[in-house]
Amino acid sequence: ANLLLLPAFLLALLIGTPRHKLVKNLFVFGSIVSMIWLAFLSYTILRSYAPVAVGGPLDSVDKTLVYISGSELRPGFPADIHFYVDRLEAHTSLFSKNFLYLAVPIRLLGALTLFKSQRNAAIFLAAAFLINFLFFSFYAVSDYFTMPTPSDYIFSIWIGCGLAFLSRVQPVNEKTLELASVVFCIALVMLQVRGQLSARVERSNTFPVTELVLFALDEFPGDAIVISRWERYAPM
Repeated sequence: ANLLLLPAFLLALLIGTPRHKLVKNLFVFGSIVSMIWLAFLSYTILRSYAPVAVGGPLDSVDKTLVYISGSELRPGFPADIHFYVDRLEAHTSLFSKNFLYLAVPIRLLGALTLFKSQRNAAIFLAAAFLINFLFFSFYAVSDYFTMPTPSDYIFSIWIGCGLAFLSRVQPVNEKTLELASVVFCIALVMLQVRGQLSARVERSNTFPVTELVLFALDEFPGDAIVISRWERYAPM
């Protein structure tokens, strides 16, 4: 997700920089990114003296690049176009549902308002949102819907911009508007929690998984190292 932000930074830099300063700013930007990259590479060299969870010691450039990219864990991107169409439709629906649908038109209003007032920031956020949303929509893993990504946070920023715009255009008493905004936000949170409440209460009062895992771990020697698949890690 951090690497996916780089194209958005670069796009905002290219659009928002005067031509006579473009080369200088690109050089500064490239230098900062390079220093961060070199610092990480230096860290991985130090870490190569200790074993890592996946892939063995980082004692070569190839192993370091594989570890950084996670390519040995990546499920890849299927060749079937129907997968992308279905996943995009499902993720869009889920994304809208998570924001209770009502926030979607407010987000569109906020994005438009931001574009009119701060074009460069709006382009950066739009690019970062689009890149992250599409990447995680098309990422071929079954638990993609559990991943909070920069898209969620950017969407929230747009909602804030939309609410700020509405608060400026409404000719009402400032205190009344402030109270209405607080009530509105609390109501949104309550609506979102309402659908999850029964399942969360049931889960918080259910112990078989915990008891089973504790019993299983007791069977291991005290100095044992347990390697678990990801989907089984959370209950452990």
